[in-house]
Amino acid sequence: MRKILIISLIGLLGISCGGHRKSNVIIITIDALRADHLSLYGYGYRTSPNIDKFASRALVYQNAFCAIPKTSASLASMLTGLHPTVLKIKPNLGTLREEFFTLAEALKKKGYITGASVFNGNLDRVFGFAQGFDFYDEVWKRNGNDKEGSAALITGSAIDFIRKNKNRKFFLWLHYIDPHAPYQPEEKWIPREDKGFDIREVKNKVVVGQGNWVHLDRHPFSGYYISRYDGEIRKVDFYVGKVLEELAKTGLLKNTMVFISADHGEELGEHNLFFDHGPLPFNSSVRIPMVVYLPWEKPRRVKSPVSLMDISPTIGEILSIEFPYKLTGKSMLRPIKNRKLLILGLQGNAVISFPKKLIFISRRAQRNLGLSPFYLFNISIDPQEEKTLPLVSLEISRLTRLRDRLLHHYIKRSKKFRGNQGKRKISGKTLENLKSLGYVK
Repeated sequence: MRKILIISLIGLLGISCGGHRKSNVIIITIDALRADHLSLYGYGYRTSPNIDKFASRALVYQNAFCAIPKTSASLASMLTGLHPTVLKIKPNLGTLREEFFTLAEALKKKGYITGASVFNGNLDRVFGFAQGFDFYDEVWKRNGNDKEGSAALITGSAIDFIRKNKNRKFFLWLHYIDPHAPYQPEEKWIPREDKGFDIREVKNKVVVGQGNWVHLDRHPFSGYYISRYDGEIRKVDFYVGKVLEELAKTGLLKNTMVFISADHGEELGEHNLFFDHGPLPFNSSVRIPMVVYLPWEKPRRVKSPVSLMDISPTIGEILSIEFPYKLTGKSMLRPIKNRKLLILGLQGNAVISFPKKLIFISRRAQRNLGLSPFYLFNISIDPQEEKTLPLVSLEISRLTRLRDRLLHHYIKRSKKFRGNQGKRKISGKTLENLKSLGYVK
């Protein structure tokens, strides 16, 4: 009897593991989406009812970070499982070179049909982001560069792809742009408008978008802009809900992994920087949502820190993918409590030795934004980074050495790759898209 029971359990485990290895994969990334502006992370306004509902069935990572708060380098790290320093990729308009093995290429090799629908000129196929995709939909090239209308098109493209390939193994990546500046959603999406504070009274500030979509003479209070940022989140949540609804209707949720995250966050004035991302490595810019739905896993909250570059290693472990080199990301199935992470910024950087996070600020940002050279936080109990810890010299020295070791390790690894991005010629439509999003003038 005991022998029969053991054989039965082994059989059940075999069926389960086999099912995992045949799972579909969907990754949904949302540009410039701060974790702390989602209801499921405790935000005071209901900005994300559909993602909230879905998250109740999933793993929700409380401490998830990008490696750099810029689109090109951040999403390249997600698609490869490698730190941007190893990739030697520019933060924006950076090329994901062919020598790197992408998740799409790995899944295509395993017989998956691969598709993507994206809106951000940094993800143009000319920059290498289409590697491994059978179908790569650059939405800005077919909708007249209409940012506010892009979510509906991405969702329609996704639903069409799912319906066409529901009887095949597939990988689908969707990148929504909505919370990225400029924040100009229709009024119906705006949840409320708190007055906030008068931006004009802030000293040592940098306000991105002035004279374009930011008009402090007409709308000087922060609440006007933040409410519209939240409105963009409500809108994209609606469309993400449509994709999730399609998966439920077609019965695909039982054999589909879904990852919902962001490339980075957004500065909304907390550090005297308004409506931008990239320069600073504070949590407002680098803490991202991470909702991971695995049909066989029980829903729960996970406090151990993870990185956006962990998505590829996680999928790789589940689907038994062999990458041609050791990844710098780690599987999220085995969270590391004292995780060490290096986060880059254009005017500073940060090192995490969880739960401590030490932030280094460049002289330029110190001067322009009135910031201090160092900030030390316990992000486990203070994710908003509101209370700076005493800057004890021994702790500063320890974390500085850790940052330098990580950087040295990544630079050493990067030397194994060629590193010549070369010049890429982009189309007029992509150039217009990049101008509208503030990447080029």
